[in-house]
Amino acid sequence: MKVKSIQLKNFKGFENIDIVLNSKTNIIIGENNIGKSSLFEAILLWKKCFDNIIQSNKTSFYKIDKAGRYIPFNDLNFIRLINDTDLFYTSPNETRITLLIDFDNNEYNLTFEISKPKSIKDSYLRYRTINHREFERFAAALKTKRIKLTESIFVYQTKPVANILDKEPFMNKGQILKKISLGKSGEVLRNKIIMHDEVAIKKISKQVSDVLGTPVEFYFNNRENSSDDEYIDVKTFVGVKKLDLHLQGSGLLQVAEIFSTIEFMSEMSLNLLLIDEPDSHIHVKLQKKLLESIKKIENVQSFIISHNDNFVSEANNGELFYLNKKAKSDHLLTALEIKDFDIVKKELGGIITSLDKLNSAYSICFTEGEDDKNYIVKLKDKYIEITNKKVLSEPVFFHIRGKGDLIRKIEYYKRILPQIVKGKKYILVYDKDYCTIEKSEEYEKILINKLGSNSQVFRHNGYCIESVLFSQQDILINLLFKLSNIEIDKIKTFVGSYFTTLKNDLISVVSDRYKNMHEKFKSQKTEERTELNGIDFCDFLKCAFSDDKNQYVFNKDIIKEFVEHFDLEFNTNILDVDDDNTKEYYSSKLYEKYIENITDISYFLDDSIKLLETLYKFEDEFEF
Repeated sequence: MKVKSIQLKNFKGFENIDIVLNSKTNIIIGENNIGKSSLFEAILLWKKCFDNIIQSNKTSFYKIDKAGRYIPFNDLNFIRLINDTDLFYTSPNETRITLLIDFDNNEYNLTFEISKPKSIKDSYLRYRTINHREFERFAAALKTKRIKLTESIFVYQTKPVANILDKEPFMNKGQILKKISLGKSGEVLRNKIIMHDEVAIKKISKQVSDVLGTPVEFYFNNRENSSDDEYIDVKTFVGVKKLDLHLQGSGLLQVAEIFSTIEFMSEMSLNLLLIDEPDSHIHVKLQKKLLESIKKIENVQSFIISHNDNFVSEANNGELFYLNKKAKSDHLLTALEIKDFDIVKKELGGIITSLDKLNSAYSICFTEGEDDKNYIVKLKDKYIEITNKKVLSEPVFFHIRGKGDLIRKIEYYKRILPQIVKGKKYILVYDKDYCTIEKSEEYEKILINKLGSNSQVFRHNGYCIESVLFSQQDILINLLFKLSNIEIDKIKTFVGSYFTTLKNDLISVVSDRYKNMHEKFKSQKTEERTELNGIDFCDFLKCAFSDDKNQYVFNKDIIKEFVEHFDLEFNTNILDVDDDNTKEYYSSKLYEKYIENITDISYFLDDSIKLLETLYKFEDEFEF
């Protein structure tokens, strides 16, 4: 059984695209923010719908091609969403995800349509099957082979495993499957290994050994004592050292986690293995050998997404897919031929150039996303233009894709980069988000410890970098005046009134603003956001309003709302809004307008000056 193609309609950044897959290995590379991770999210959403319509007999589907079923919005934690509308490319808010499955030389076009209710926000999504007869055909075909629907397809997305539980209780198969489905597969690593017979265990050991390049063996001291003992005792023998499993390095744990899960699900007819940005959690030295080992596994169809051109060299003919704007506009993504591989390397930028930049740089700067880097470079260019200074040193930027699991990401880069370049200063630039100042300062001490003594952490004076514009009303008002040509006094009145109304709404627990932001706050409190542990929504609001720090509550939704209210009040269109009315457009466009309209040093935000002084070394152009 293999997935022959995936079709997405109106899903996130895809208007309509058909992805024709390789039956074994699919390496999907492309620039950042092009939609690579969205492909994984589509597969995971399709699988959730698939599992939810299997009847209790495990051989039939519920018929839901008309009435539809529901998925609570809060259950979509595996998809990057703030609002339910973020799931859709455009209105109407309805998407279709199709997996064309080849089983026993027959094809089955299995499509789910997912939509949101028109009147209720961020509550639930409705889904239904399209052409339910295809699902019935698929179920009937599996039944003839005595394959249960629950054992037909398994989707496993690898996640970073920095460490595992030091004490892991014995669990049954159902409990293990539950942990895997919740994204907590690392918590049952020992269970997944001891479930197998000696042949399978030796197979896992060999796979791990081949990737690590050193012999690895697993030893069990109480494997047969599940009725008497509470915890599993597993030792690993690596080279000449015998240690408890949880004391091993992250590389061994990550590789063992992947192979133990695949072996645990080996009875499934189809295993889809999703590896998202392996650079972020798998050592570069292990990636090639890991890919080679995965290709040898019979019933695994793997998907690897990356923006790293290293994977181009590891791909065979028919395995490499280059997702770019052309593929999206053509509505088709197919594998490249080998003759086109060098073109992809050139477009992505070669590793030699990157190493040259690293070696010549004084410092390395981590940012949450590429937008942050673009803002910083534009601010630097504007600062040079205004002050006639020149840059003595500037950093090389690495963006780390959001704040989730920030400590683990920093640990990874600090393991890898010193092996490539020595003596660099590390700087982290990040957003405050929903954290309080007190908690942020505690968190930054941990980050500094991970980065090293010769390092700095810069936190924007606002919810995010774009919201810093609301930290200094005089600069905000001057910008609005330049963009609109409305009288200054009228703008001052509007801004003051908006800030007052916003504060009153957010301290009222019955207001829609309070409820909406409270829900967003709760959605951010995940295991990956450890800095939010122990913080309640009221703590966040108290931190913002006790010192009149309005910029702390100006997330992208409120920035968009602020601009819309201004345009409505004065009949303007200060950001030249046309078709793109997303909150990302409003917030980024307003911040870029701020940078463009700086004509004097006094028009720089304090946050911008401090940021530039943290990252760059300047001197006067004519200084000797």
